[in-house]
Amino acid sequence: MDAQNNAKQFDRLDMAAKIMAPPPIKFQDMMEFMASTKVLTGPPFLFDVRTDYVKVTNDTVIVPITLQVRNSDITFDTKDGVSVGKVNILGRYRI
Repeated sequence: MDAQNNAKQFDRLDMAAKIMAPPPIKFQDMMEFMASTKVLTGPPFLFDVRTDYVKVTNDTVIVPITLQVRNSDITFDTKDGVSVGKVNILGRYRI
């Protein structure tokens, strides 16, 4: 009975590790570009950044990052009376 309980604990740890795993990288070519390029060229795209810190455990902290972009910096497409502007963001963090 004790061995069965231990197996269940490892199953829970395995499931937690899978849940907390980072998502797969969708755009490998963009990652290669970021690795090989130091400075992006083109017009500057200014935005405000806000970071917050939420302590989860003694060893874990969640850091939500908020980017604020001016509407005048985005090109909007209007379809069926609805204006939509898209901004794709790719970033990398290092510890």
